[in-house]
Amino acid sequence: MPYLSQFELPEKPVGLALAGGGVRGYAQLGVLKIMEKHGYEVDMVAGTSIGSFVATLVAMGLKSEEIYEQFQSFENRFTENKVFSHPELSMLKPTKNKINGMVDGDKIISVLDEFFAKYEIKNMADIQKPLIIVAAECDKCKVTYFTNVKNFVPSRDAIVIYNPTISQAIRASCSFPGVITVSEYDGYSFMDGGAMMNLPVEPLKDMGAYKVMSLTMRANKNGFSSKSATFVLKRASDLVQYELLDLQIRQSDFNINLDVGDIKAFDVGNGTLVFKRGENIALDREEDIVNFFESARAPEPEKKGFFAKIKAKLAGENNG
Repeated sequence: MPYLSQFELPEKPVGLALAGGGVRGYAQLGVLKIMEKHGYEVDMVAGTSIGSFVATLVAMGLKSEEIYEQFQSFENRFTENKVFSHPELSMLKPTKNKINGMVDGDKIISVLDEFFAKYEIKNMADIQKPLIIVAAECDKCKVTYFTNVKNFVPSRDAIVIYNPTISQAIRASCSFPGVITVSEYDGYSFMDGGAMMNLPVEPLKDMGAYKVMSLTMRANKNGFSSKSATFVLKRASDLVQYELLDLQIRQSDFNINLDVGDIKAFDVGNGTLVFKRGENIALDREEDIVNFFESARAPEPEKKGFFAKIKAKLAGENNG
């Protein structure tokens, strides 16, 4: 792609798509750890919700241990301040606008700004690896791509915002409906990208990724009880999201689902447990991870047409 000339990429770039899942995102670090063990790197990254944060740190070149330490730091701050245990009082004050979330998402920006300042990073263009962060625009009902790739043209009708502040992009992508307030930015209103594209394989393919590995954290949802209308409505929503995620998984060339059991997205304080479970799953899939990267990096066999084969045969006979 001409617009990727700003980056130094191999002929066959490998992409990594990271799904959302709240605290379950710790599990993704286990796969990154296996990649580091074998010296594998990806060339472009895309992430949704918590996956957008992990994707950003991967694009920055941070290792799994560093990312884990940052996760722990943020989780400790959220736990100490009981961010997800009850609505903030400021969100309960009477206002002209209805409450659209229990947690003031703009406070997340200040925490992220403080973190990225340590690396002298403010805008997405400060990151040297192609990066896509996904959010859902509420008013126009469109997938939105925040990116550091100039003139990126997606295959679908989507909003593309080039070079926003990295903290704002992540905050928008993580605005989980009903929990974290809607993000107002650049004249748009954004909620969590998982509402439309929880696994962003598509934009990586649009950028010309040769192969894409995807990481999901989908829990086993077997079991059905129709005792209440609330449960049935919730189940219907789950079925739609499951089908949508399946379609996105099938776009990737290799998927690892990191099912960490009964840990929910906002079970803050369980990060270490999630990491250990993800690490064990990654170890079980180590051979598959190696095979994916070896296949993706292997040169393609030379293709010869009919006349080329005849010419080669005659050359061999003449040399004989």
